[in-house]
Amino acid sequence: MAAPAPANVPNLRHPVVLAHGLLGFSRVAVTLGFGAVGTSYFRGIPERLAGAGVRVFQTSVPPTGSIARRSAALRDAIRAEFGAAPVHIVAHSMGGLDARHAITHGGLGGQVVSLTTLSTPHRGSPVADRGTDVARRLRVLDMLREIGGDSAAFEDLRTDACAAFNAETPDLPGVRYASVGATMPRPGIAMTLRGTFDLIREVDGDNDGLVSVNSAKWGEAFDVVTADHFDLIGWTPPVASPLGHPADVASIWDGVLARLAGWERG
Repeated sequence: MAAPAPANVPNLRHPVVLAHGLLGFSRVAVTLGFGAVGTSYFRGIPERLAGAGVRVFQTSVPPTGSIARRSAALRDAIRAEFGAAPVHIVAHSMGGLDARHAITHGGLGGQVVSLTTLSTPHRGSPVADRGTDVARRLRVLDMLREIGGDSAAFEDLRTDACAAFNAETPDLPGVRYASVGATMPRPGIAMTLRGTFDLIREVDGDNDGLVSVNSAKWGEAFDVVTADHFDLIGWTPPVASPLGHPADVASIWDGVLARLAGWERG
């Protein structure tokens, strides 16, 4: 979990919008015997940034909606909160595709100063390819749609769908784009991600358990950090366990914020 902000976290001039990934949420409360406990998708990170004086806004979009549908919700949330004022977006996983769509197609190009994506599958995911192939054979997605569910996100994360998305969604001049990819030796990956880690490694090399380093690379600046997919958003274990090995979440986010501060100064 990210610690309270130390002095080395820069105070930004523009707010930071946090955009969640597939199956994500902004904040959720879990009721226990002694009351309700709340937590964020970005665990401990909003508090870390706010402690340094950064204005932070967490968005919530349809968890399994299409990129277009999620993008519209992201745009509307930003406009409702900030009007047309400039913002930075930091997006995890599928949230980076939502943000790219909102910038290029949704009218946010004149408002977003920068987009930083954290382990976003810009070139799609072999996991989505394999999963949707199986789901199609078993008619799982059809059955989900028949009962009113939304399965579009899984189709949009396929490698062929992302290739088409990239062709139709060029980066806009005036917006700074950066990305972070992640990988970790297999024993350090959370147990729940080791199967998908092996699948992606066979097809696309180093990865964080859900997204390859190659797929995560986008924009003018790219960093590779030692973490799995959950570590990037603060869900890292305090000690080595079946939940994975600890990652230096604070340093990862310090690096993201330092780049944004440098871009603001520049």
